[in-house]
Amino acid sequence: MDFLIVRHGQTSWNKDGIIQGQADAPLDAVGLAQAAALANELAAPADSVRKRRTTLPTPQLPIVTSDLSRALDTASVLADAIAQAQAVDRRATGGNSGSPDKPNLGVSKLIANVETTEKLRERHVGRLQGLRLSEARAKDPKAWNAFRSKDDRVKIPNDGESYDDVWDRAVGFVEELAGKRARHQTDSQKALNSAAAADNKNDTTDPKKPPNQPTALVTHGGVARVLLDRCDRDVLALQDIGERTERTDGVDELATSNSTLHENENDGNVKPRRVRRPGVVPNCSVGWIRVHVSNDTQEEQLWETVVWGENSFLTEIQGDAEDAAGADYA
Repeated sequence: MDFLIVRHGQTSWNKDGIIQGQADAPLDAVGLAQAAALANELAAPADSVRKRRTTLPTPQLPIVTSDLSRALDTASVLADAIAQAQAVDRRATGGNSGSPDKPNLGVSKLIANVETTEKLRERHVGRLQGLRLSEARAKDPKAWNAFRSKDDRVKIPNDGESYDDVWDRAVGFVEELAGKRARHQTDSQKALNSAAAADNKNDTTDPKKPPNQPTALVTHGGVARVLLDRCDRDVLALQDIGERTERTDGVDELATSNSTLHENENDGNVKPRRVRRPGVVPNCSVGWIRVHVSNDTQEEQLWETVVWGENSFLTEIQGDAEDAAGADYA
C-alpha cells in the first residue's frame, strides 16, 4: 500500500520562526501558492502535454489530512485539482461521471473529497506553542529541555505530547489505514475474478489487478519525521527477506538513502540506526512510502521509503524554502 506524505504549505508563523504545534495558524500567500504548485504537479495526468517535474503518482480521492487549517487548506487545493482533472478526463473519454467505489478510511470528517483526522495533527508542544524558536529555550527552559530530550517518552509540560505519543497515534493510524486499504484491494480483486469467470468461463486470462493508487496524507513536519523513522526501522528486515518490490515511474530499487547503517563496536553486527530526524521538512514537500501488509493479520507490517522530501515543483515559488519550513514541530 502506497502513501504520499505531504507537509502543509507555509504559514506566517513558519516564516517568522514561531512554534505552532497544534496552534492553528493559516496558510499565508506563499503557502497558498505552494499548495497550488503541489496540486498542479500531482493532478496532471502522466500522459498530459505538460511535463511533470517529478515521478510522483497522482493520489486517489479522498485526500486524508490533519484537521488543522494549514493542512486542511493544502489538502483541499490538491483534492479540487484532482477532481477537476478527473472530470475533464471523463468528459474527454465519455466515461461514467459517477465516483468509483472507495474504501471507508475511518477518519472523522468528509469535506468535498477531503477527509480529516486528529491523528495526523502536529505534535502538541505545550507551553512552547506561540514562542519563537530563537527565544523558546530562554523563556521556558523546562519545556524546551523536554522538547529536545533524547528520551522519546518525555512529555512537554502543559498538555504537550512526547515523541512516543505522536508515534502511537500517527503510525497507528497509518497502519490501520494500510490494513483497510489492503483488505479493500483484496475484495476488489476477488470481485474482478468473479466477474471475469462469469463473462467467459473458457477465458483463462487473469483479470487486471486493481491499481495500487496511493493515498495522500497531508500533515506536519513533526509527524512526517515520525513516519520516516518508522520506515527506517524496517530497512534490514526488507533486505533480509530480499524484498525488491517492482517500482513504477523509473524507481526500481529498494530506497535506503534515508537509512544509514552503523557498525556496533561491541559485537561487530551491522544494525539499523534510527534515521537522523531532518531539521527541516520543507513546506509542501512530498514523501512516498510503501507499506507491506501481509495476508496474515498478526504479522507486523514492513515500511519503506520510495522518495523523500521531493519539492522540485516549488522552484518557482518565492519564499524561504529552508528557513521558513519551520525547523521542529512548526
